[in-house]
Amino acid sequence: MNVPVSIALDDAVAEEALLELKERVDRRPVDARIGWENGVTIKDEKPGRILDLYGAVTAIEDAVLRGGSASAELPFIDVEPQITAVDLARIDLDETVSGYETHFSRGGRDNASRAFNIELAAGTLDGTVLMPGKVISFNAIVGPRSIEAGFKEAPEIYEHELVPGVGGGVCQVASTLHAAAFLGGFEILERTSHSRPSSYIPMGLDATVIWPASDLKIRNPYPFPVMIKSSVEKNKLRVEIVGAAAPVKVVWWKRILEEVPFGESIQYEDDIPVGTIITDQEGIDGYKLKKTRKIIFQDGTEKVETTIDRYPPTEQMLRMNYATPYTPASTPPGNGVSDASGPAAGP
Repeated sequence: MNVPVSIALDDAVAEEALLELKERVDRRPVDARIGWENGVTIKDEKPGRILDLYGAVTAIEDAVLRGGSASAELPFIDVEPQITAVDLARIDLDETVSGYETHFSRGGRDNASRAFNIELAAGTLDGTVLMPGKVISFNAIVGPRSIEAGFKEAPEIYEHELVPGVGGGVCQVASTLHAAAFLGGFEILERTSHSRPSSYIPMGLDATVIWPASDLKIRNPYPFPVMIKSSVEKNKLRVEIVGAAAPVKVVWWKRILEEVPFGESIQYEDDIPVGTIITDQEGIDGYKLKKTRKIIFQDGTEKVETTIDRYPPTEQMLRMNYATPYTPASTPPGNGVSDASGPAAGP
């Protein structure tokens, strides 16, 4: 007796497997760029491709139904770059629209790794072209901050604390780019301030970026394309935006609306000598900031924008022996005293 066998493909299982494959084989298109290594050179664009997920499921299902040793060729969708070498050949880059520079340290292993990450991100950003009316995403340009992408572990701010993280220092590149764009009259579509003031840039000009959750997105409002020049020289990072003209003048100012004192937590440990106070994290006051930008156009018209930035206070974290006399710098919110091996409260 010949009994027909019913064969079917579980679409949900197939899609889950193909999504993992898709992450490995998808290739983003690369726009043409302008390089500066040996004079001005144009680097050609590179097309991308993405796996056609549902087409792939159909192809596998057809192969299963054919039986035997049938194989399936997975379909891909070509993705063309937005900017070609032909586009770049017509760009006028005679004027500096705006620019900004920040400084950093290279001393010590942590700072050396942080400087390496700054150079890597700045090199990736350098030569990026922003066409009229178009938007760039910092995360899309720089990509994931990972060991595989070449980044190193260095200190970064996470949930109000300074902790080790892969890609520490990249936020300085984003902040410097944001400052240049802000002072050039570009539209800031997405930007988040840090959870604490930064030492390398004034409050209001910083920008934090986290892959893939927090991004910096900038739109070109001008009728001509611009290009981002990003360079590192010794301890200086400079970002310039160049184009056919410098069409606006920008002035800005800020006002602190509120200052919030930092809290303090104390951890008591018996093995710390009496009189020794270990500071694991310095306290930083929080701020509520009103930022105003005035864009002055060549015809004399003006555009005024205001935004509010908030920097939460950073808790001061101390460790000491319970017998160490100490007067708290400020009153922490809630119970700021913790205990590792001693009493629940100090003397």
